[in-house]
Amino acid sequence: MAKTQRNSSEKEAKRLLEEKFGNMPMDSKSRLHVIADNIENALKQKDVKIAKLLKAIDETFPQQTSYRGFYEAFASLSFDTVYSLYLQNNNSALIVELQGILERFCINALENLLPIDDVAKEIIIDLLRKKTLSDVAPYFKKYGMWDDKDLDFACELTKLRNGIAHKNAEIVSRSKLVKI
Repeated sequence: MAKTQRNSSEKEAKRLLEEKFGNMPMDSKSRLHVIADNIENALKQKDVKIAKLLKAIDETFPQQTSYRGFYEAFASLSFDTVYSLYLQNNNSALIVELQGILERFCINALENLLPIDDVAKEIIIDLLRKKTLSDVAPYFKKYGMWDDKDLDFACELTKLRNGIAHKNAEIVSRSKLVKI
């Protein structure tokens, strides 16, 4: 098992080196132009990506439902950066951003869900300040707001985010979400 993991890590490291250095110019001016061209090429696919995203939104949050209204309100406050990253094919930053939004939303929601007075609320806020999505996600299942699938998604999103943030290619490549 350890040998397989080492081989996998070595292949991933080799692929990243080729991608980052082998196929990219080394001088800053040329490199910046290649990066700008990559962004422009990603945006050429914007109509297809927008249609795909809108279809997914319609399926998940049907028109004329309270769920859709909630989504539109939340998205208008939180998703401009997410949409921008999606359209630019910046998937790593997109995952980090989405996980951060979900984590912050969950922690804020818990602060408001708990039936407590102002003094207790201040204590709860202090206790939650250092918590992560993986720490607070089980509470949403206990409250009956999430099911096992929601809890698994939140935990997997956090693992993927941590793999990206710590540049751990093995964690990223093993994520169930990468295969989606």
